[in-house]
Amino acid sequence: TVSVLYWLVEHANAMGEKDQPLVDGKAHPRLGINAKRGCTDCPVLVLYVIAWAALFFVANLAFTNGQPSRLVRGTDYQADTCGVGDFADRPYLWYPFGFNSKTGDFVIKDALSMGLCVSQCPTTGTLLPVYGDQAGKTMPTFWFVLFDSQPKYHRCFPNFGTFDCQQGADNATQCNSALANANSTWARFSNVNTVMEESFNEVKEAWWILLAAVGIVIVLSFLWLFILRRLVKPMVVLTAILVLAALIGLGVLFWYIKGKKENLEPPQTESANYYKYAAIAAWVVSFIYLCVMIFLWKDLMTACDIIEEATKVPLAIPTMVLVPPLSLVAVMPFAIFGIVVSVYIQASGDKIEFNVPFSDVFNSSAARVFANQTG
Repeated sequence: TVSVLYWLVEHANAMGEKDQPLVDGKAHPRLGINAKRGCTDCPVLVLYVIAWAALFFVANLAFTNGQPSRLVRGTDYQADTCGVGDFADRPYLWYPFGFNSKTGDFVIKDALSMGLCVSQCPTTGTLLPVYGDQAGKTMPTFWFVLFDSQPKYHRCFPNFGTFDCQQGADNATQCNSALANANSTWARFSNVNTVMEESFNEVKEAWWILLAAVGIVIVLSFLWLFILRRLVKPMVVLTAILVLAALIGLGVLFWYIKGKKENLEPPQTESANYYKYAAIAAWVVSFIYLCVMIFLWKDLMTACDIIEEATKVPLAIPTMVLVPPLSLVAVMPFAIFGIVVSVYIQASGDKIEFNVPFSDVFNSSAARVFANQTG
């Protein structure tokens, strides 16, 4: 807004008083360089100030409580950040993904709230002790690891293919099917970095195409402004007539189909009635549309005058093409600030409380595999 006002004030003479638009032979009070203008809806500024105050209040809470390292390194079931502070020697976050032998599904969602910080990613058959006050209460005293895992993004990514469906599941066929789906899902997730890198490389290679597209858009924009300057009213009139004609024609088509249905042997009376009602509805809508257009026609012509007036600015001041990129540059700090605040909000949190029947979900398969391996 400031940029637009700057260009208008700086180049006001380029428009000139001779361009004052006339409506019904008189200067329109809301158009032209000499139009009367002033502040409107000033009480809304109170809401605007309150909104900004709320924004800074939320931002202060986010910066006070947020720890972006939580998003990078991950947090365990106690909301402690792995690889930081007391857990500096445990840089990886391991999730106790399990397999429910009763349902034949891999347990992933519940496991995401039960992670542990580990010094290295465990392998199948490892007994992983659970630390913290909840060990033996809402959490087991140890986890029996069902899958191998490898470190990636400071997490231990599971390799579901190392799970033995013959030992840990009631239905090996169902288990193998779930295994294939789980492996496919995690493969796509683990390759997200590769996808982003490929996307960046594609943009890097095709930069000249993007730049040429921007130039073409600018040229087409000025062409469109020129068309609006000369043809906005004919375009509005033509569009209104075409819409009215389309509605009337649609009614005629339905009525024609209705007649064809009635002339069949035997006549399709019920279907013909549907088309008759559709034709009548189309003609009713046409009449309503015509009435609305007649009622609003003066306002539509005023809107066309406003559009014609607006097109004079960029045509008379070509440097207005700089307004969008400058506006983008002006908005970017606010956008970056919003992103940073969002990251801090996402990275803030307290101790996690949950009540998951881990014994039913995990221990059935874990106990079976453990028994088979230990004899």
